[in-house]
Amino acid sequence: MLGEAERELAAGLSMQGGQPTGSSQFNAIALHWLLGLIHLARGNEAGALEEFERELSAEHRGHLYARECAANTWYAIGALRLRQGLIQDACTAFASAIRQVGTHPMACVGLIAAGSSGQPIGPSRPVDGAFDHAVALAVTGAHAEAARVVDEALTAAPAGNVGWLLPVEPLLHVSAHLDVWAGALAHLRNRAA
Repeated sequence: MLGEAERELAAGLSMQGGQPTGSSQFNAIALHWLLGLIHLARGNEAGALEEFERELSAEHRGHLYARECAANTWYAIGALRLRQGLIQDACTAFASAIRQVGTHPMACVGLIAAGSSGQPIGPSRPVDGAFDHAVALAVTGAHAEAARVVDEALTAAPAGNVGWLLPVEPLLHVSAHLDVWAGALAHLRNRAA
């Protein structure tokens, strides 16, 4: 479904009418971030970084959720740099995510994975907590256990859109381990139906 998501994002970006994403308080935001995540899930690191940089360029335009979007974008850049083995760049990006929102659980896990000290991860909603735990497992190579944790959380969660980011979550890197994530992805797909 990444192709369909990419087409929808392209349509959303074209509807901006030439205006930069985030040019008003309630304009569309995060479209470049999401497109970057899709590129990253497909292994197109250069395309991902280009989209992330576009998203960050809109941060100063005053959108209501600009800080949160910038934090998530910095986190994604950190995950990309960690994959590339650029540890210092990864730590800088994860720290930027944390500076944006005060705490960013996934960026904290990223810092720890990069060998830096991260802030303690605060309490979160059950599926979010499962994602945090799963990322901590995945960065150590325990992908099957990470998938099990997320699958159990999705199974127990009430109906809704929780977990929607799973296919493109950058540190989980589900697309590189589709066999172990098949169950969790199926639960997510069934929840969306």
